[in-house]
Amino acid sequence: MSSHKRFDFTKTGGFPLDQDSLSWMQQSYTEALQAVASLIGDSVIVSGCVIAGNTISDGWVVLSGVLYPFVGGVIGDISNETITVKEMATSLEFEDANFKEVQFHRYCTFGTSTILFNSLTRLKTIKEMSTRFQSISDSVEVLNKQIITGKIYVDLPLEGAKGLKVSVAAPEGVNPLEYVGFLNFGLIDRVTSCYYSPTLTLIEFYIVRESTNYGQSGTFDYVLIKKQH
Repeated sequence: MSSHKRFDFTKTGGFPLDQDSLSWMQQSYTEALQAVASLIGDSVIVSGCVIAGNTISDGWVVLSGVLYPFVGGVIGDISNETITVKEMATSLEFEDANFKEVQFHRYCTFGTSTILFNSLTRLKTIKEMSTRFQSISDSVEVLNKQIITGKIYVDLPLEGAKGLKVSVAAPEGVNPLEYVGFLNFGLIDRVTSCYYSPTLTLIEFYIVRESTNYGQSGTFDYVLIKKQH
């Protein structure tokens, strides 16, 4: 698998393998892993860490933006178990015969800290997330069929009747009789009542105003909510 940084080791003539080259190589995968860890989130179980009886398996977790191997083992009360990051250093012998700590292994395991194991979120697989997204999509589609919004034109003329019916054709496949309706008049404050009075094909409202010496025209929003049987 290719990386954003790489060496071409096929060139002959004596590759200059020094500390700078090794550091550059190390960056090639640490930078990529940090980017992936940031995408995953924080305090997340990536894999493993499965509880079976009084033991928990090894796995991988992300803490504070870093991906760590998790070392499992025997557990007590899982609701109170805390986890911590530990580091193990290994000394290697240099060419000058001196031993120096240069190899470090950081891992996550149970230990004293403020991070409860139960506070970690288990990362779902792509398949699980796809199934969940499909379920949400299906729910939204059902909800869209239960709530219908639209606009209706209202004209309350001066010196007209106090009562007035306004209507608009129902969307295709919608039976207005199966819904309850609401009309939003916004700033009109002289309407005393408004009744939803649909027919089989029309979204219709009956509007009553307090006097005939007030006129108002405009397009207003309506909402239909499907009745629950």
